[in-house]
Amino acid sequence: SGSPILEESELYREVYPVPEAGYIRVVERHEILNKGPFSFTSVYLLYPKDAKIVSVSDELGSLSYDTKYYNSLYRLMRVFCRIEVADEDSYRIFLTYDIPIDEYYEGGLLDNSLSIEFPPSFMIVRRGVIEVKLPPGSSISEYNSNSKFQVRVLDLTDYMILEASSSNVTYYDSQYISLSYTPNFVYSMWRPLLYSLLIASLCVIYVVSKGIRKEIMEVKVVEVAPKEKISLCLSISFNSPFACSGDI
Repeated sequence: SGSPILEESELYREVYPVPEAGYIRVVERHEILNKGPFSFTSVYLLYPKDAKIVSVSDELGSLSYDTKYYNSLYRLMRVFCRIEVADEDSYRIFLTYDIPIDEYYEGGLLDNSLSIEFPPSFMIVRRGVIEVKLPPGSSISEYNSNSKFQVRVLDLTDYMILEASSSNVTYYDSQYISLSYTPNFVYSMWRPLLYSLLIASLCVIYVVSKGIRKEIMEVKVVEVAPKEKISLCLSISFNSPFACSGDI
């Protein structure tokens, strides 16, 4: 047996900066095509050496993998496919990881900047896409990428997206993206405010319900005559109908 010829029909990266949590989440989708003439059961990918919470999966669930040192920037990952991928078949792999925001991000009240260079692929990439997803309403002032990549801004309902895409990306093509932007303060603040109001409402409901339960359980105590006095009253009443008219 020999080695198959592999290429990535698409390498799609989604980048989610989460400055309040201190990390940037990256979701990669690798669409790997076997050009033949042999099948394959594993592939090699690179990812940043400072990545945390790394997970690999296909469309059915988690995949096993092992890693080792590659160079000062990246680690080498060998991903074991769930099936044997035959000639002219394709296989989709999802790689997700978090990278520390301090290494790639500078932020202030008004100005925020992000710059990331992604590892290359060992396969030729027929279509490579990098999307940085920002809160809706964010204002992107500057952006830059490899001259081979076409960059555009998409203002959608859920995200403000900076997209860089290119065709026929090789191992030697730098895959980086940088941008400066101003966040939407209303969007950034309404979520924690909403969570605070929700927690306060739950506390109020708890206190009120506890007070109602306490009132229901506080039953008014009524003084009841002892059994002996009731029996005495009944026996006397046969002789005098008004014998028990007062306090017993």
